[in-house]
This record gives sequence, structure tokens and C-alpha cells, in this order.
Amino acid sequence: MMVHANGPQKITLSPPINKCGFKSVINEKKSKFNPIANGIKPNTAVKAVNNMLLAVNLCSVAEGFTALKAHGVDLHAALDCINAASGKSGVTETVLPQRILNRSFPLTFALPLLAKDTGIALDLIREAKLSAPVIALTQSLIQASSDLSNQDSDFSSAVKIYESWTALHWTCRKNVGFCS
Repeated sequence: MMVHANGPQKITLSPPINKCGFKSVINEKKSKFNPIANGIKPNTAVKAVNNMLLAVNLCSVAEGFTALKAHGVDLHAALDCINAASGKSGVTETVLPQRILNRSFPLTFALPLLAKDTGIALDLIREAKLSAPVIALTQSLIQASSDLSNQDSDFSSAVKIYESWTALHWTCRKNVGFCS
């Protein structure tokens, strides 16, 4: 149940949050969505929070792998261990190996759009007068990454801000399987 400005309303989420653009995330008997905060509709709120969770994970993975890199750990071997353990996530299973470690950063979801969504998620937190320091810091990091990047940068390129702060760059040596 979600509380709207007009009172509580039962909502149904379409698993897995409808990968077709969140168009039917919430079914309220085919009626128009009622804004929940500052004109933000529930489907937009769910999308923003989903993308904030992606951003939090992306930033934490970037920080963790930067620490491993600083200590000379083989990033490929570390990734294999993490993906076989409790730290695995969508970021470690797909984004890191398919976009970041191979340095491809293909444009699938623009970093400025991630910054926008994390801003919406933070607005939702503030509107509800909640405390969410991790979300606030993550939004700042994603916004800073976006501000320092090209407009056509993929969301995965947000990790480059950590590389610029530390001068540690993640690279993979092709045909060797060793990432350093």
C-alpha cells in the first residue's frame, strides 16, 4: 500500500518492474496516476528509486574495486570471488565486466539521466522529511560525475570520477584474464 496525497491506495507492482520502460509499473484500475510528491507519479518514483539503488551499488563497487586496485589485487579474480559470494549484484555481474573493466562504456543509459533520476529519488526523501545520508551522498557523486562528463556518457562511466581522484585506472590485459 502506498500513501498518496488523497489517502492510502492499493497498488500492484508488475514484476520485474516492467523492463519495457516502467510504463505499467503500477496498476490502479486503469485510472490516472495520482501524484505522490511535487507532482511525481508513483511509476516515476519507483523508476527513480530503482535507479538510485543502481547508483548506490555502482558507487560502492567503484570504491571497493578502487581499494582492491590500490592494494594490487587482481580485479578479475576479485570479481569472480565476489560474484560467487554475498556481494554480487547486477553491477558486479554485468556492468563491471561488460562495460567498465573492458573500458567500453557503451551508451545504453545516459549518465545525465541517472543524475536526474537520483535527484528525483532524493526529492522524494526530502519531501517525506526522511533521513537518507547514503542516498544524498550518492546523488552528489552521480551529479558530480555527470557534470564532469560528456552529455553522451553512459551511466557506467560514473566510475571515472574515482579514477580521477586516485589516479588509479582499471584496465584489463586482453587474452590474459588479468585485470589491474
